[in-house]
Amino acid sequence: MPLNPILDFLRSNSFYRSALRLVRLVALPLALGGLVYFAWSTRELLGEVLARANISYLLLALLLWVAVHFLSPLFVSVILSHRRHAISYGAAFSIHARNLPARYIPGGIWHTVGRFIDFRNRGVTPRHLTAFVFLENGLAASVTLGIGGASVWVTRGFGGWGRVGAIATLAGVAGLALCVFVVNRWILIERDRISLMQYAKSVAVVVIFWILAAIAFVSYLYAFSQDFGPMTWSQTGGIYLLSWGLGFVAIFAPQGVGVFEVVLASLLTDSLPLGATAALVGGFRIVVACADMLVWLFARVAIAQPRRH
Repeated sequence: MPLNPILDFLRSNSFYRSALRLVRLVALPLALGGLVYFAWSTRELLGEVLARANISYLLLALLLWVAVHFLSPLFVSVILSHRRHAISYGAAFSIHARNLPARYIPGGIWHTVGRFIDFRNRGVTPRHLTAFVFLENGLAASVTLGIGGASVWVTRGFGGWGRVGAIATLAGVAGLALCVFVVNRWILIERDRISLMQYAKSVAVVVIFWILAAIAFVSYLYAFSQDFGPMTWSQTGGIYLLSWGLGFVAIFAPQGVGVFEVVLASLLTDSLPLGATAALVGGFRIVVACADMLVWLFARVAIAQPRRH
């Protein structure tokens, strides 16, 4: 069979429209089923969490994680701001929120896939989509490793986990420099390259995103106990960021599962037993899932369909 007609179809908008319909047809029931299964399988932990928790801290953690969902579309509107295919904040939020259930489909990439297809159907070129996905992931790793590593390095010195933090800090700083270089040198053509101001804005959004995420985690942790010895909020938040960053770059562990928990437990071991840490981390995933569902429901009620801009 000739190959060219197949390649032409893959490049056409009809392919992306067909793929989008298929993804939504299959993804929505699977994702909702995943959410129900997740809630049911953790019902005992959820009951224990609610029974023991300081509701004020727990509610703060939930609201902060809801808030970070309103920052993700801002990153999109900054990166995909080219005049030929600009994506407004409202459209980016609608696309982000409507695809949130896809996070719970096994594999962990379907939220990105769903947004990718929606953006492509709005005229965003494959080059710009590639740049967006690269920057979204590259900056997340760079910022979490940089900030989290620096926090652990400063508090623990240049030994043990402090040395890991120092290396992570250098890797994060190098990543910030390399991300924009790679995108402008090898992904985007000259007239579409990202300016330094545009890049600085995108980095600022990512930094604020992860600071809020870290505060949400610390608030969640403090909902159960404030007895963390000498640890401050900033130290605990730095541990969370470093643990998340190391889990994210561990390509052998899907979504960092296992690596994130082990690093977090090791760094908090002086304050919490390993089992208690594992239980708390599992409970925080429930908070994140609840925030995802709230934002998704808000989008379903408030935004029937994303409008073209």
